[in-house]
Formats: sequence, structure tokens, C-alpha cells
Amino acid sequence: NTTFKSVFAIIKGLFNELDNPGSIIGTLTFDSVVFPYMADCGTIYPAFAALSGLLKTVNKEMTDTLVKVVDFSQGQDGQKHESKNPRSKILEPESIKKIAKTFINELLTQDKRTEVGYRNNHRYVLSMKPGVLFPQFPADRKNQIVDQGSTMLVTGGAGGITYEIIKKVVKKYKTNLIIFDINDIYGVDKKYLVNGIDQPEIMAMFKLDKPNAKPLEVKGAAERIMRVRQAVKNIEYLESLGVKVDYNVVDVTDYKAVKAAVDKYENIDGIFHAAGMEMSQFIPKKELKAFELVVDVKVKGMLNLLKAMEVRNYKYFFTFSSVTARFGNEGQVDYTAANEFLSKTLFREKQLHPERDYKVYAWTAWSGTGMATNPTVMKVLEQRGIQFLPMDQGVKFFMADLLDRKELEMVFSGLDYSFDRDGLLGDPNNPEFPFLDEITAGDRESIVFSRTLDLERDLFLKDHAMEDVPVFLGSTGIETLAEVAANLADEDGHLVELTDFSIPYGIKLLKGRPKELTIKGSEKKNSKNHDKIFSCDISSQFKNPKGIAMGAPTLHYQGDLRFADKPLAGKKIDLPQFNEVEFDGEHKEIVYNPKRLFMEGLFETIAAVNSFDEKTLVTTVKDSSEKEFFKGIAEPNFQTSAVIIDAMFQTGGLFEFFTTSQTVLPFKIKSLKFYRKINKDQKYYCITTKTDSKEETNTYQLTLCDKKGSLFIAIKDFEMVKLNKLEDQDRIDHRVKYIDNSQLKIEN
Repeated sequence: NTTFKSVFAIIKGLFNELDNPGSIIGTLTFDSVVFPYMADCGTIYPAFAALSGLLKTVNKEMTDTLVKVVDFSQGQDGQKHESKNPRSKILEPESIKKIAKTFINELLTQDKRTEVGYRNNHRYVLSMKPGVLFPQFPADRKNQIVDQGSTMLVTGGAGGITYEIIKKVVKKYKTNLIIFDINDIYGVDKKYLVNGIDQPEIMAMFKLDKPNAKPLEVKGAAERIMRVRQAVKNIEYLESLGVKVDYNVVDVTDYKAVKAAVDKYENIDGIFHAAGMEMSQFIPKKELKAFELVVDVKVKGMLNLLKAMEVRNYKYFFTFSSVTARFGNEGQVDYTAANEFLSKTLFREKQLHPERDYKVYAWTAWSGTGMATNPTVMKVLEQRGIQFLPMDQGVKFFMADLLDRKELEMVFSGLDYSFDRDGLLGDPNNPEFPFLDEITAGDRESIVFSRTLDLERDLFLKDHAMEDVPVFLGSTGIETLAEVAANLADEDGHLVELTDFSIPYGIKLLKGRPKELTIKGSEKKNSKNHDKIFSCDISSQFKNPKGIAMGAPTLHYQGDLRFADKPLAGKKIDLPQFNEVEFDGEHKEIVYNPKRLFMEGLFETIAAVNSFDEKTLVTTVKDSSEKEFFKGIAEPNFQTSAVIIDAMFQTGGLFEFFTTSQTVLPFKIKSLKFYRKINKDQKYYCITTKTDSKEETNTYQLTLCDKKGSLFIAIKDFEMVKLNKLEDQDRIDHRVKYIDNSQLKIEN
């Protein structure tokens, strides 16, 4: 009552005064909004989360007001000590001053996002990571949450989305059900339950029974009777599946009623709290009574269930939340507050009982059932661009998730960017994984994406064309593999190495036509250390004009990506003795030519040739292009430094043009290690040494460092496949001269 119901009353009373440019609504929370998603979160207080859910909707309704929820980690800087109450932490005075200063500074920022967190001088924000759930996963008996023949207590399970889900659960697991619902389905006169009677007939019968009833009362009564009829029918169907179904008329907001009903049963294996109601209304018009009703069904219902079950050894607790709790939504200040309370309550329960399974399902609007079937609600959601979830797909998602014991909260949403003022979905104009499109398959240890290369979108291809045919670069292939591996890796993992990389068959866009790729990634068994290794590949499938696949897929790129808890330790190398190089002509014309290094614009990255002695080539490389890489995107969110890695590859080709006049292309890499992050517009030395030459390939060792010798990238055993010899008019070996400085005496 004091933490968030009172805040609603204050904001409602001051709505007109607060809904103005320059107004600020801010609150401090502790370990309950941002930090529950971190493994070492402190004590979670669900009421703080409810306050955040409430304010996210305030942020949507007050578009000119700055609304901030600043979540602090109570243990920041280690300044905490326990009070006599183990659920309470007392902060030292210096920490309090620091928190106050940080809070005020956050209110003064220009960042409009509502939820932020601070811990050990670092600022944190939330973002959603794309995931995949597929119903075709084979049943994993070790991971399944619901046991065969067990008993589940369900609130609000006689209709709507909950019924559609438990119907599937009962079919698969033969689960016995205990249903708590406020509707007294057995108290309705049986004449209203006769099959074949429709709603108009029920209204006519009700008028005869109560001739003085008003039209709205008649309509409301008929709608309730129709819901009861459906509930009775649903229960009969569940019983027909061979399980026991006990229906209890219980108001979940009444603890005594909940406790009495729970105590009737000796065995309850799990709880599914899905009871809820929605009464959308903007804050100025929303009555406190309505606010409390929506909140209490969810919040008091959950707290009463937990208290009634506290001495029982149950296995799991599920609850339904809403995507609106994550984003906030106009008219649903009570609904968003209540659902965020439910979510963080189960996060807290997981802290207390790690052996149990807890699940929070934050659903988008379902089509065909649920609250979004209300015509008014549906119209509003459609106007806001919300993508509806087909009912059968939602049920499949739920069933698949019952085989996953890792994730606690799942958000089911389309890419509803217009709904996302806090940037949780990322920048729609600069996606997190630009070389990945749709997820097409996957499970807990593997994933498959599709990606269509298109010259209208993938502008970088126009700067890498061999005889006017765009060619997908080796470095962009490495970036694509890194992106699919990053989807499987832990969020705090660091990409440290690529191994066993090869390009069995290059990718060309013949006649400029789009090309559809399949990108796969799967985790490999790794017993050597705690690092995670992902085997990834890129392939394509030829299809005839009718879209029918013909023949076997073509493998284009493959490699293993290693992720570690920490970045690689920094290294320094000794720079080689430089030998002066002289060109007969302009640098750019010597290096870049369609017949030799067929790069333009984005990939004209070799800025200088510093040294050459027919064994080692030293160049200066720099990514300074301002051109768009993808349409509308000049600086993509890459996992690797694709442009600079390509620059390193170019040096192998340049080495051959200075010596053998042979055209070569990337083929294999034994190891590519990432030591430091590459910065745009910064110069680096690329040191390229040729170590072997065979009939079909050459092998090189490459290192990228700065002028101090600090190592950024190291490539071991880089093989390039030999293509053709240059025509005499395109050769440049005779236009390059060098002076062997190693023979000269160096004077101070």
C-alpha cells in the first residue's frame, strides 16, 4: 500500500500538474528492477519492481515528463553490513551520499529511458536478447519440469489462455488439476446450462426471471452465464482425458479461503497462478478501487498462495505476466505494476529456493483468446502496431519451455518498436546482429538463422566485386559466424578466438540477384576448461523457380568460435626492423586496382607500405571510411572488426603482387585471436610473414599491433588459395623497390 498504491493516488491527483515539459518523477529502488537479471543480485523487493512497472506506464501517458527508476545494488563498493533483520541491509553514510549524488545526476541526463541501474560505478540498462523455442524438441526427461501423473494447482484455469495451455499439459503429462476460480459455476441455475441455448435466449430467460432488471444488468448476467457454460464444458473435456479435476470456488485475494482450500489436498506438486483481470483506463479516469482490484487479484493472489504453500515441498511455480509489464502501456498502470510484482516475487523465491523451478511468462496479446479479444483492447493494440501471437503458437511455446530449466522470465513479443520507448529491442535501424535475420530452428544448444544478401541493403558488397560480380568477403563470413555464436554464448562472455576456419566455396551474387543463406551454430563439448566453443557454418540451398530445393546444400564458411569469461591477457611484440620501400607511381594506384586488390571505398584500408624484404611485409591499415556499410548504417554493431580483418587479409594478396604476381584469396585459418578492441580512425601496423608455399596455397602469419607493439589481433597459419597469374600489364613487382636497412650502420 505504501510503496506503489499510494504513488498511483499521488500521480492521479497531480496528473495535470505533472504532465508538463520540465516535470520530473523519479524513484530509487534497490536490487529489484535491473539487477535481478544478474546472478549475484542482492535481496529483491517485489514492491520496488511494481513501482517500476507503474512508472513505465506513467512514462507512456505523460510523454513530456521525465520518468526515472534508478536501481542501486545495495552491496556497491562493499559498503554494507547486516542488521538484525536478515532481509534488511544498512548502508554506510558515505554510500548514501554517493547514491544520492548518482541519483540526481541520472535525473539530469538527457537519456529518456525509464529503468537504469548503478553498481560499482558502472551504469546498467536492460535489453532483450532474441531467443527461440520450438515444439519439435525431443522430450528431455532430465530437464522436464512437470512429471507424469503429478498434481497442479491452477488459478483462473477454466477458460481463456490458461485453459488452452493446461489442456495441452494434461494431454502430454496426464496432470491432475486443482482449479481455484472466483466464479461459482455450480451455483448457476441448470436451465441456463442446457446445450444449444445461445446468448439472446439466455437474456430472454433472465428477463423473465427478473423483469425489473436494467438492460446492462441483463447483458452482464448473460455474459457471465456464457462464461460459466464454457467453463463447465472445459472441465468436462479435461476430465474426459482421464485425469482428476477438482474445481474450487475461491477468491484468491482472501487468504483464509486460499489456505482452507489448499489444506484439503495432501499432495500439490506445483502452482500455476494465472488468475487476473484487466480494466484499462487512463490514469486521470482510473478509480482507486479499480486499481486495487486489478492489483490484488494478481499480487495478493500470489502472496496468499505462497504463504499457504510455505510448509509444502512443491517443485515449481508458474505465473502469467504481460509484455506490457516490460514496456509499460497506456491505460494499464495497475496491470503493469501487478505483473512486475509477480515477476520479481518469483525471482526472489528463486533466491530462497534454488532447487525449485520458477517461470514468468510475459505474453504479448494472443489472437483468438484472452483479454485482447475485447474489441476495444484489440483496436487499441492494433493501432499501436502490436503483433498478435497465434493461439496454437503460444501453446507450443509454453510446452517447449517446460523442457528448459534455465530461464526464469520469458518475454513473448514481436519486434514492436513503436511500443518500445526504452530501447529494450535495440535500435531498429542498427540491429545487434546485422548479418542475421530470422531464427528458423534451434534448441538449448544450437540455433539456425536465415539471412538474405541483397545489394539494396548490403551496400558493402558493391565495394568488393570481382569483374563486376559482388563477392562476400572472408572477414564478413567470420563476422557472421561470430554473430550466431554470440547468440548461444553467455551475455558476459568474450570472443577470444576463431579456429579451424575455412571457406570451402565462396559466395557470389551472380547477376546481382539476392542470395539466401543459412547460418548455423551449435555448442561443442569442451572438457579442457570453462571456455565455451561453438561450431558454426554458412550454407546455401539452390532452389528451382518453383521454390523447390534441388540437390544438397552448399557449404560456404565454417569455423569454431571460442568464448571465455575474461578477455585474453594483453601482449606486446617487438617490431621488426623496417626496410624503406619505394614505388614507381601513386600508392593508391599501386595497391588498389580491379585486376589486383578489387576493393573500393569501405575496404581501401591499406594506408601505407612501411617495410618489405620479400619475407615480411609491414603495412599501416586504418578504417576511416564514412560510407554506409548497410543501407542507413555506417557503423554496424559488429562482434569482430570485419573491415580491419579484411585489411589484414589484403596484405597477403599485396605480398604476392610484390613477389609472384599471383592472385590469392582467403581459404583457411588455424587460429585467429582477439586481444583488444579495434578503434575506427586509428592506425595499426599489420605485419605479414610468408612461411610456406605449396602447389595450391600459400601460408602466412599475421599480427596487428599499434606503434608500441601492443597486440590487437594475431592470425596463425593463414592459408590463401592461388588463382591466376596477373597479365603482364597488371604486374607491379617491377614497380616496387626496397632498401635492406639491416645492412646499414645505425647511428644515434
